[in-house]
Amino acid sequence: MVQRTQQDGKEILEYNIESIEKRAQVIEKNLQQDITMVVFARVRNELGQTMYRFRGVFVQDREKTSAEAGSYWKRVAERIYFKSE
Repeated sequence: MVQRTQQDGKEILEYNIESIEKRAQVIEKNLQQDITMVVFARVRNELGQTMYRFRGVFVQDREKTSAEAGSYWKRVAERIYFKSE
C-alpha cells in the first residue's frame, strides 16, 4: 500500500501498487465497512530519533474512492477526546 497526503493534511490517498484487481478488492471490502482511521505520521526529529505525530481522524470519502483512483480518506477531526470514568 502507498499513502500520499495532501499538503494541508486534510486528505489521504491510499492505493495498492500490486495490481488493479487487488486494489479493487481492498476498496470493495473497505466500502462495506464503516472505517474510521486515527492517523499518526512517523517523523524524525533533529537528533534523528523516530517520533509519531497525531495527524487526525479520517473516514473514507466514498464519492472520490474508486478502483482506478484508490481510497480517499478525509479528515473529520483534529482532536480526540477520551472519557474518563
